[in-house]
Amino acid sequence: MKKFRSVDEVLDFAINREIDAQKFYMELADFVEKPEMAKVLSDLASEEVEHKEKLEAVKSLSE
Repeated sequence: MKKFRSVDEVLDFAINREIDAQKFYMELADFVEKPEMAKVLSDLASEEVEHKEKLEAVKSLSE
């Protein structure tokens, strides 16, 4: 497991994971055939964007 040297490194790591997850869900949403499942995946992608924004807000407090 990666060792972090600062809170900013932890937050940057988490922000990048949220970005990756959002992209992953959107790619899956484009791939599935059932519209209902595409909607669920799209909703999950939106949640990842919200998580990223919250993490960015926390990071801005530490600057």
